Amino acid sequence: MRAFLAAPIATELRERVSAIQQQLRDVVAPGPGRRMRITWVKPATIHLTFKFLGEIDDDAVEALRASVSAVIDGCPAIEIPLETIGVFPRVQAPRALWIGPPPDWDSRDEAKRALALAASIDDACSKFAVPRDTHPWRPHLTIARVREGERDAGRALEASGLMARAHDVGILRVDEISLMKSEMRPDGPVHTPLWTAAVAR
Repeated sequence: MRAFLAAPIATELRERVSAIQQQLRDVVAPGPGRRMRITWVKPATIHLTFKFLGEIDDDAVEALRASVSAVIDGCPAIEIPLETIGVFPRVQAPRALWIGPPPDWDSRDEAKRALALAASIDDACSKFAVPRDTHPWRPHLTIARVREGERDAGRALEASGLMARAHDVGILRVDEISLMKSEMRPDGPVHTPLWTAAVAR
């Protein structure tokens, strides 16, 4: 099965993220001189990914639970402020749109604890032949993917000013991690939680 480890987001926060999506939809809507094709992530499937696992065997599910639970048990909950609209890889030709913490968050103690948690999860998964991440983990919620017209989308985003200012979307509280099974269907991906482990008791 195709799977990943993620922290769920609260319903109220999900609604605020959806409102940001709508603002961005209006900004990058197709128009004269624009040719864009953008896939918007359904609010119900938005999550904070800690580790993409790829294809794993069914019999690894419970072993993964034990391994991940062992490294996160007793860790305090982490609160991540969502204030920034960003893109990957660059605004001039974006391929993905996301919401994440402010730029100065990296220097905060909360960020260091979050990075340590992500590193512990990465280490636990490596025991199951899952490749280690090659880039530092940074929290973000992917809200859209640009399939065509990256330059037009980038110009529209820059002109809007949305990426240049802070947005009080809310606080994402990480107090549990779930193993999610991902299935691609004609109307989009479906994510099913297989187990959930508590970060803080």
